[in-house]
Amino acid sequence: MSCELFDTLPQNKRFLGDSIKKLLEAAKDTTDTFEDVPFDFRHHKPKVRHEFPKEWVLTEERKKYLQEKREKAQRLDYEKLHNGELVDGKKIIETALPFTYPMAEAEPVLVGTERSGQ
Repeated sequence: MSCELFDTLPQNKRFLGDSIKKLLEAAKDTTDTFEDVPFDFRHHKPKVRHEFPKEWVLTEERKKYLQEKREKAQRLDYEKLHNGELVDGKKIIETALPFTYPMAEAEPVLVGTERSGQ
């Protein structure tokens, strides 16, 4: 805050001090409830709160079902692995692509010409 209403610096400082003192007294005044001040909520949009679906709650029955499903999937993978039916992506890539090393090619050399007008 600054003040230049008066001619001298001490007067301006005194005015600022008094202003701050009045502001603090008004802020500490508990008798004013601000009921006469209207609220303006045009700028405020309420936050959307999403509800968690009740169907997604993990019950004991649902946990048991998921555990059984995982165990069944593991058994199927284990059987496929020992029957030779499980697809191994790394093995397919290694056998499908020819195992060659890239040959070192000479880098092209940029041949420049003189610019006209310089």
